[in-house]
Amino acid sequence: METMTDCLPIDFYETNRYASQSLRNRKLKAYSRLKKWTPIDRTEMRNFLGLVMWMGLVNMPGLVDYWWKDILYANKVTEVMSRNRLDMFHCSNNEKPEHGRLDKIQKLVDILISTRYSTLFMREKKRFCRVGRKT
Repeated sequence: METMTDCLPIDFYETNRYASQSLRNRKLKAYSRLKKWTPIDRTEMRNFLGLVMWMGLVNMPGLVDYWWKDILYANKVTEVMSRNRLDMFHCSNNEKPEHGRLDKIQKLVDILISTRYSTLFMREKKRFCRVGRKT
């Protein structure tokens, strides 16, 4: 059965482009995290999207709190992605803004609300609703 994450045409090119632009345009210190940058792939983009969705469900006071080691904030985020890595993700080209304030997320929003993906979402929703029903 096809799920939303199986067929989502995730374009991670923009994140890799942003990283290369940052490397080119910034004066980096010898120990900068950007010097160790490796291009992201489809799996890492899926992890990013999953983290963003999970962060929408699990509210913490600030973004850095998801990476705190304190037992009060214990979770598995650090095993999925570092905070520095998460900061580099981009969905649009910063050099050519097309959609104004929504430019950074517009491509992703368009994908998620398109007919094909809303149909997949409804199919997934029905499947999960059936699991909880008494028979």
